[in-house]
Amino acid sequence: MLNMNHLDVQGVLSGQLQILSDESGPAYEFLDRSLDDALCLLSDGRLLIDVGHMNEPGVYRFIETVRARELVPDVRLVPSDRSQIATIRQAHTLSQARSDNRMANSISAVNSPSTSSVQQSVYKMLVDALDKRASDIHIRVGETCQVLYRINGEIQQIQTPEKSRIEAMCRCLYATMCDVSEADFRPNETQDAKMSRSFLPSRLFGVRVATAPQVGGFLMVLRLLYASGNTTPSPEKIGFQPEQLAILEELTEAPAGITVIAGGTGSGKSTTLQCLLANALTLSDGKLSALTVEDPPEYPIPGAVQIPVSNASNEEERRAAFARAIKAMLRLDPDICMIGEVRDGASGSLAIQAAMTGHQVWTTIHANSATGVLARFADLGVDRHLFADPEIVRGLVFQTLIQTLCPHCSRPFDPTGQDAAIGDAPAGLVPFLAGLVARHEGDIRLRGDGCERCKGKGITGRALLAEVVRTDATMMRLFLESDKIGLARHVHARPNYLSLADVAIRKLLQGSIDPRDAVRSVGRFFETPEARERWLDAAPRA
Repeated sequence: MLNMNHLDVQGVLSGQLQILSDESGPAYEFLDRSLDDALCLLSDGRLLIDVGHMNEPGVYRFIETVRARELVPDVRLVPSDRSQIATIRQAHTLSQARSDNRMANSISAVNSPSTSSVQQSVYKMLVDALDKRASDIHIRVGETCQVLYRINGEIQQIQTPEKSRIEAMCRCLYATMCDVSEADFRPNETQDAKMSRSFLPSRLFGVRVATAPQVGGFLMVLRLLYASGNTTPSPEKIGFQPEQLAILEELTEAPAGITVIAGGTGSGKSTTLQCLLANALTLSDGKLSALTVEDPPEYPIPGAVQIPVSNASNEEERRAAFARAIKAMLRLDPDICMIGEVRDGASGSLAIQAAMTGHQVWTTIHANSATGVLARFADLGVDRHLFADPEIVRGLVFQTLIQTLCPHCSRPFDPTGQDAAIGDAPAGLVPFLAGLVARHEGDIRLRGDGCERCKGKGITGRALLAEVVRTDATMMRLFLESDKIGLARHVHARPNYLSLADVAIRKLLQGSIDPRDAVRSVGRFFETPEARERWLDAAPRA
């Protein structure tokens, strides 16, 4: 039986540990209701189970689903009893109450009673978005007003509030609930801000605020940065494939050079960056110094010194402040440098300079493929002959996210029956899938009609699709020669290289994604010679 002294009650009380299996947690929908008080899943992966329920089928189903959805780094079974589980739940309830009290105290410090009421409305909106596992809140103000959440990558309308009320919430949020912002809210201009931690529920680490004018009003988007407890997921748990993990391990062990992570907005770049830097620090056993420059820091990275970029009143000042912060970081004796984002020529050149002077560097950039990172550096004005060196730019990563199917209501793909012509599927997809089924062991599945577990959506989350490239001299030569076709062929022929299509096809055969979502995420992969050669013409692949 578990000794209560080993339960991290303090971690739960402080909010560093979360209970993922309670009603507001992401694992609750997978839990058999008869097991509500018999088990408790913590955010560090410990699953406390009453000894009388250890061998129940519902427990094993819950564990399998949690692992499949990668909700925690790893599930570790801890025999317990109901009283110990109740103690942890009570600590969690107290932690939530303390968070609410901090919020109330922050609000009461504001003189205006009307402002306090509006702040409470903002706070309740954040809690509601958390309960629905939203990644973003969109507030559209015009002739009519809408509040929408992005959930599992899809925008969903939540409410249509009165214009005066939602305008008051936006002004109040920006003017009184942010600690990184301009002096006042100006809806006719683009503005950025960051909410103060004192106004956030304990389940949030931060909230980024971005506003822009639109015809007849404005748009405000809140990016929700979830607290991860006291654990950081490993690259494996994030979803990188075994071949990709081997390349990432090589990049992590390199004494110098830069690895660039690319992807669109909302593709999980910051999470991957946090994960890879934390992994590098873990492998160094605390013997290396890691510094980061971020605008602003999005997630805590244990063991790293995180340098925030000071607030600036416009984009020009922000870029200058970012460049100054990078220069300062290089004077602070780092072994590992993390630059939150290469956003212009100055930050790109400084990142390359850091790699050239013996530092291991990790950063992100907006690009549409792994090799597209090189073109993006060139577009920003960085000297091609500086970054087109495989000993300087060592690794290129591109990633996107794809919706995962609900395991309870998804249905098998039947190429000879009802799915001979899948609705809204492009021509050629079904024959390719039929060929996959004929040549490979697998269980291709389609989105179902929805059920109670997935709240009628047919999806339960999102998974990583990524490509990871270790650069070499041939790659860089082909890039300098502007030979795009030769570059693509060379990359696809590299040992251990997996394209986005390869990873998507693996997930199709695992039954975790819908083929139509795969097409939307990576394009018409079934038409490419590479996919046909690897998956239909060659010997069966794992």
